Amino acid sequence: MIDSIQAPHSTSPSLCLHPTNGGAGSWKSSVRRLAQLLWLVPLLLAPLTSSAQELTATLSGTVTDSTGAVIPRAAITITLNGVDQGRQVESDASGFYTATNLPAGTYSVKVIAPGFETYSGKNIVLAVAEKHTFNIELKAGAVTTTVTVEDNPVSVDTESSAQAGTITGVQVRELELSSRNFEQLVTLQPGVANSGLGDEAAANNTGLSVNGARTTANNWTVDGADINDSGSNATVVNTPSVDAIQEFTLQRGNYDAGYGRSGGGQVLVATKSGTSEFHGDAYEFVRNTLFDANDYFNKQAQLLAGEPNKNPVNHHNVFGFTIGGPIFIPKVYNTDRKKTFFFWSEEWHKLTTPGSSTFPAPTAAQLSGVVAGDFTNGPANCLSYDASSNTTTISPSCYSKNAQVYLTDVFSKNQANVGSNYFFSYSAKNDIRDDIVRVDHYFNDKVHFYARGMNDDMPVNEPQGLWAGPNYPGVANTIVDSPGKNVVGNLTWTISPKVVNEVEFVWAQGTYHSNLASGQFANDPTVISALTAGTEVYPDPYGRVPNVSITGVTGFSSGSAPWKERNLDRTYFDNLSITLGNHTLRTGFQFQQMVKSENGVGGNPNYNFNSWGDFLLGNVVSFNQSSRDVIPDLHYLNSEAYVNDDWKVDKRLTLNLGVRWSYFPSVTDLNHTLLGFDPLLYSAAKAPTIDPASGNMVVSNVNAGNYANGLIFPKGTACRYAQANAL
Repeated sequence: MIDSIQAPHSTSPSLCLHPTNGGAGSWKSSVRRLAQLLWLVPLLLAPLTSSAQELTATLSGTVTDSTGAVIPRAAITITLNGVDQGRQVESDASGFYTATNLPAGTYSVKVIAPGFETYSGKNIVLAVAEKHTFNIELKAGAVTTTVTVEDNPVSVDTESSAQAGTITGVQVRELELSSRNFEQLVTLQPGVANSGLGDEAAANNTGLSVNGARTTANNWTVDGADINDSGSNATVVNTPSVDAIQEFTLQRGNYDAGYGRSGGGQVLVATKSGTSEFHGDAYEFVRNTLFDANDYFNKQAQLLAGEPNKNPVNHHNVFGFTIGGPIFIPKVYNTDRKKTFFFWSEEWHKLTTPGSSTFPAPTAAQLSGVVAGDFTNGPANCLSYDASSNTTTISPSCYSKNAQVYLTDVFSKNQANVGSNYFFSYSAKNDIRDDIVRVDHYFNDKVHFYARGMNDDMPVNEPQGLWAGPNYPGVANTIVDSPGKNVVGNLTWTISPKVVNEVEFVWAQGTYHSNLASGQFANDPTVISALTAGTEVYPDPYGRVPNVSITGVTGFSSGSAPWKERNLDRTYFDNLSITLGNHTLRTGFQFQQMVKSENGVGGNPNYNFNSWGDFLLGNVVSFNQSSRDVIPDLHYLNSEAYVNDDWKVDKRLTLNLGVRWSYFPSVTDLNHTLLGFDPLLYSAAKAPTIDPASGNMVVSNVNAGNYANGLIFPKGTACRYAQANAL
């Protein structure tokens, strides 16, 4: 089976042209686009189809009599329990039947054939995206006599070569979890390795390696809707409540052509829907500081500081409810409770999580100006070497004015308290709210529509700063929120017993906001005003204090704040299924319009010092600062298409055949901040020469104007800078 054919996006070999514009390579792009259009013509002649991840199941089997002879033209009704909406199919001349695009759930099957007793099959469980075999044996007799048979839920999959496994809703809710995070259960599948997946359900990394693939090679969907972060592909923008999940399936490998986008695992989550009866639950899970012992290192630090033995605050309160049932008005609308249903889930996480950090910090001696060894990198009248202790004392009168600011506001308040290290504990806020509402409507037994909305809000704080590394308390505490919204509209139409079409639209948005809390050293205007003039080459766009890195001692970093990210996804897809004899054909394609905006958190000065003594005296070893913060506005349109054939050659042999085409072009940056490389623009004659002995460039052959060799610059200011420097 061919899984994917990717068509790379062409680039223009012209300096200062946007990568999507014309140029010498535009004829290639035109030919490629024409070929794509010709390839799509056959598909466009059929109803709109898609390659989006399938959640629906397929039920198939063979109808025979007690001797094994096949029974053609048997009338088969497949009914979803709790909804009482049936699908009618008929066995063909080989006795084979198939029903595609069935929602995951528990089904009943009724079979009627002249000269045979009526057959009733119960408790046939179809998992998400499962291809389930249910063979039927009829007994000779009167149609008025009914024989009831229950399906065996434990069976070998003989319909698909895919490596897949399903975690049911009961397992999701009742298996032991360290937190209310369904993602942990994915690790129960064979071939899955945890590579950094967090305990809590949050906008953290989804570090799972499936069958050895990269952790960023997985695809996560809920009701067919993409919930991946379109930048890193290592986080998700929505996390549904455990109690709202009907079940989920992990397609680990060798899955059919209906699954695309990523080559790793396909995590397919289906949410619950309402039924003809009212069902619901309410719950609360509690963990509390009163139940915990103090951390050993926290206790030792408290003893040394003369503080009482007190463990950090650790409060976990997870509570919520679900309710689902029919929407009806007695004697007016939906009186038989078979048309319209709803499901509503609300969940809150109120978490205060303990944490601790240990890192090198200045000792009392260092704070008084004493450094190890014979330090000579300063004026002689500022340094006093003591040979007996092999230390050098730096006179406070020689301290850099800027170093004095950091000493007063950061280091003197947080001197080493465990040897040469500083240890402190903290409690971080990790709250979540998840809202899910779903409405299903059956226009008749052939047309089913559902709409589902999901909203997440995840306000947290990062006491040491966002991705700032080790930091002292009170210097860069960052407030973070990552709201996610996801709306799905899905329509399934059983055109005939052998033709089923499913169309879906998805609107999804994931955002991420981080801002420094008030009262932090990182953005204190009085600190900035106390620094000497010229500390910044360019004014920091966000008014942050310069970062400081000191060899041997933890300095200061403001981290990634303020940081604003937005993922917007609009997806249109359709799946068309046709049964032709013993062939089950599925075909489709999708269009995914995506927008990504994310600032680089640039513009902040960074100072580096070789030692604590150099820091005190202001001996900077290196400095860097970008002139501005880069904020691209990325737009791209991905498209995929597939054809798949499940060919049941006979009772013992099924071939899964398929081909998939994927087109992921280069992005378009509306803010013109990105650049690319075109080998047609590259000139080997302008390349620098490398000294094979040292591995360094030969200075005599370096032309500063050639740094743009082969690069394509965007329009606007960035291009003008490049042209000016290249002259």
